[in-house]
Amino acid sequence: MRHNPRVSKIIFFAILYLLTSIFIISLIQFHGLTDERTGVICMVDFNAHKPFAYRILMPSIIRFIDILTPGSIKYRISKWMSGMIIDKQKTVYADIPEKIKSIQDENGYRIAIYQVLNLLSLFMFLLSLRFMAKNLIDLSESAYNILPLGMAVVIPVFLDYPNYMYDFLNLFLFTAGLILLYREKWNLYLIILTLAILNKETAILLSVVFVIFYFNKIDRPMFFSLLAIQVGLFVIIKLSLYFIFKDNPGGFVELHLLRNLSYLSKASNYFRFESISTCLLSLSGLNFPVPRGLNLFVIALVALTVFWGWFSKSLFLRKSAIIAIILFVLCLPFGHIEELRDYYEALPIIYLLGVSGLLKMMKSFGIIKP
Repeated sequence: MRHNPRVSKIIFFAILYLLTSIFIISLIQFHGLTDERTGVICMVDFNAHKPFAYRILMPSIIRFIDILTPGSIKYRISKWMSGMIIDKQKTVYADIPEKIKSIQDENGYRIAIYQVLNLLSLFMFLLSLRFMAKNLIDLSESAYNILPLGMAVVIPVFLDYPNYMYDFLNLFLFTAGLILLYREKWNLYLIILTLAILNKETAILLSVVFVIFYFNKIDRPMFFSLLAIQVGLFVIIKLSLYFIFKDNPGGFVELHLLRNLSYLSKASNYFRFESISTCLLSLSGLNFPVPRGLNLFVIALVALTVFWGWFSKSLFLRKSAIIAIILFVLCLPFGHIEELRDYYEALPIIYLLGVSGLLKMMKSFGIIKP
């Protein structure tokens, strides 16, 4: 049997992306498993507070797999998973309440499914990021393969808050939606958009990108038909979920404006660095400063790379970058302004703009050859 170098390379980088995904997940300190408002268990039971209860895609997949699995298998995996969770929690918390241990024991299998799906979502995001780069920026084949590995450095900056169960699936679906939008694969795009909205309502920002990029680019009848379908999907899904979860506690949105204005008024919040609390490399943590929140150093570095050579970059990426501003504006009243996971939809766009700008900068200074 002849050796195929291309297949070997694909397998090698697939393994590397998987290991990168495992490393990133190992850095998550707060998995949000038992929180009564937003935790994995209450979301899978469809008891989460609104608006989190509306994000039903991952909980529905977990319930479906749970129903199909024989009880004997679920019991064995539940015990094994619960023990693993408690062992990790002991590296973070001095004492774990018996109530939480009991809940984790009862839901160990569902948590195991979630962890596998969470890992798979992150892995698929890295693959989709590579594909997106190949469509939108000019690099060598080796650079395309290496580019997603940068997420091992980037995503840990976003892990200051709990890793909500829909976060990494949101990253994958939104990136896949951007790719299909750019390639005008409308049928697949509408399917992904539907799934993405079921996962998190901010997926409607894909439609904003559609409007900005395609307004004068495709025939008007097609443009307005596609726009009407997207708006219709969003309205139908949101109204349906509103009535399904009308009795859940919480409101349609959460208001945090005063809290965010207070946060923005404190100068120390712009210079936050914290050590990594726990990871696979060291269960007791790494004494390595990671920038957190609205760190001015990171903002300045990102802005420099994003805007360097701005007009020579992909028009699609430049127009799509508007969603970073929209997300910031939405976070001011409705989110925690420094909670970077709220900006995940903008991450693939800003990352590719930043990588492109960094390479252009290095060429300008003769660090690498043009």
